[in-house]
Amino acid sequence: MTDLSELVLMTPLVARVLIGLAGAILVIAGARLYKPGMMLAAMASGGLLVGTILAGVGTVAPAVATPWVIAVGIGLGGIAAAWIAHLAHKIALIAVGAVAGLTAGAAILPWIPNEPLWIPFVGLLVGAASFPWVYPALLKILTPAVGAVAVAWAAGMPDTAWLLGGLWAFGAVVQLVGPQRPADNADEEEEE
Repeated sequence: MTDLSELVLMTPLVARVLIGLAGAILVIAGARLYKPGMMLAAMASGGLLVGTILAGVGTVAPAVATPWVIAVGIGLGGIAAAWIAHLAHKIALIAVGAVAGLTAGAAILPWIPNEPLWIPFVGLLVGAASFPWVYPALLKILTPAVGAVAVAWAAGMPDTAWLLGGLWAFGAVVQLVGPQRPADNADEEEEE
C-alpha cells in the first residue's frame, strides 16, 4: 500500500505549486473570495459551454460561427450560468440548513420526554431559516481548513498535524479578526 505522502510526491510539481497557491489564497482570504470565485467559475463554465455549442453548430450552419455571434453567446451564457449558480447556491444553503436542523432535532428527540415528533420539523425550519445567515461566519473557519489541506498536500506533508493545525489556526485568525471589507462592517454599524 502506498503512503499518502508518497502519492503526493507522484503529483507533478506544476500541479503541486498551483494547489499550494490556491491553498494559500484560501487560508488568507477564502471567505472573502468565495462568492466572486463561485460566480467567476460559473461564468467561465457557462461561456465555455455556449461557445463550444455555437462553434459546433457553426460547422453545420456557418452563419452561426461568426465571431460576434460566438462572443455574444459566450457573454450571455456566462451571465445565465452565474445567475443559475447564484440561485442554486441560495437553495443549497436553505437545504443544508434544513438537513442540519432536521438531524439535530432527531438527535435530541430521545432525550425529550414523550418524544414529540414535531421537534425534528421545528429543527428543520430553524435550520433552513438560520443557516443562510450563519454560513458567512462558517466560511471564515472552514476555508482556512481547506486551504491548509491544499498547502500541506503541495508541500508533500498531507498528514502533518502541526502544519495543518497551524495553517488553519493562522487563516482562521486572519479571516476572523483581520481587515474586513466595508460591506462586512455595514451590518455591525446598523446594529449600534
